[in-house]
Amino acid sequence: AYWIVLTSTVLTFIFSTFYLYHEYNVKLENFEQEITNIHKKNLKVLNHSIWHYDKTAIKAFLEDTVDINRITYAKINISNKLIETVGIPKKKNVIEKRFVFSKIIEKHKYIIGELVIQGNKNVVWDDVKKLALKMFFAEFLKVIFMTTFIIFLLKKLFVDNLEKMATYAENLSIDNLKDELFVTSNKPNISDEFDTVFLAFDDMRKNLLNEINQSNEIKKELASFRHAIEKSYNSIVITDLDRNITYVN
Repeated sequence: AYWIVLTSTVLTFIFSTFYLYHEYNVKLENFEQEITNIHKKNLKVLNHSIWHYDKTAIKAFLEDTVDINRITYAKINISNKLIETVGIPKKKNVIEKRFVFSKIIEKHKYIIGELVIQGNKNVVWDDVKKLALKMFFAEFLKVIFMTTFIIFLLKKLFVDNLEKMATYAENLSIDNLKDELFVTSNKPNISDEFDTVFLAFDDMRKNLLNEINQSNEIKKELASFRHAIEKSYNSIVITDLDRNITYVN
């Protein structure tokens, strides 16, 4: 569980960082496009207002454009002279876009003014932070769920069977060798690694039981021979190679 949580957290952090970086750039591009669209939508009106030096219309446009959060500053210059401005200009964490207005008179293009708009980058960063919190919260729940599920599977498929096998081995004796280690799968023609281990363990039990039965048969035969020798009327002596007596009836 510890390694699952640790690995999942590290991988989530790495991949989420790349994803959030990409998402930040996409949102930044969209924000820049949003500022550009302000110019495009009002191009004709602004051209007319600047050309006719309509300060009231220019002032109204700037006030409608600037808000507290997203567009924090806007100004319009006419003939390099500042005519109207709304908001407070900043040097950091802003997107600044400049748009030039021109007029064609007798096939000559004349620059009549300039629009400057500043957008607050912190708005994009705040959106990405909200997305990051949602992502990490969702990933955290997923890691907890997957960890719990995997632990359940390990307990069900791995630990329980090992405990049965360990309990059987601890209680194994000559008296209960006839009891089968029945922990294999109930599905016919389907086996896994544990079935292979359990079948091998059960084969060991059967071989041991068979050897014990053979040994008992040999003991019975030896007992019969010993009984016959003990009851024999003839003297029977067994010695080693040095003629030391090891048995006499």
